[in-house]
Amino acid sequence: MLAFSHAGSLADDSLLAATPQSLTVRQSAATVEQPLSYGAAYLQAWMPAIETPAAGAELRLTCQLYKETESGWQLLTPGDKLHKGDRLMVRYDIEASRDFDFVALRDGRPACLEPTSTASGYEWKHGCYRSVEDDGTIWYFDTFSKGKHVIEETYDVDRTGTFTSACPQVQCQYAPEFSARARAITLTVE
Repeated sequence: MLAFSHAGSLADDSLLAATPQSLTVRQSAATVEQPLSYGAAYLQAWMPAIETPAAGAELRLTCQLYKETESGWQLLTPGDKLHKGDRLMVRYDIEASRDFDFVALRDGRPACLEPTSTASGYEWKHGCYRSVEDDGTIWYFDTFSKGKHVIEETYDVDRTGTFTSACPQVQCQYAPEFSARARAITLTVE
């Protein structure tokens, strides 16, 4: 039995914050006629990407930006100046609490960044298929072992302005409840 009670329309995002919501799931004793079952519940709400908090449990994702300088890669901090022609590296640190199958890492890059390698294909160094798209890059892993994984991607800054990325996300393709996301980033290019 699954019951969800709410007052009003869930289309209004302010309702989610203002009104307590409840979800009740009950399973009677499992029998041959009614075996044990599994399920998941999802809530979707719209908010600006920059306000979306990082989240994750079995999978954890962090994202750091580095700027190429004469002395090597330096961590980009808020307030650092970016200019057209700069080269950036985005480093994704993914921590898996157990082995997973069929995992995808999605990177919705800011519009001012262009990947230095635009070819899609299998990447031996990461053990995955990399798909470069207009608005981001997706890495597909057949198997994703327990432990820490690092994915690095380099970009060139190709225009000036202020740009925000989508939230990077790692997710099991056939068990979407196993997912994590990092915070979106905003870049200002002079």
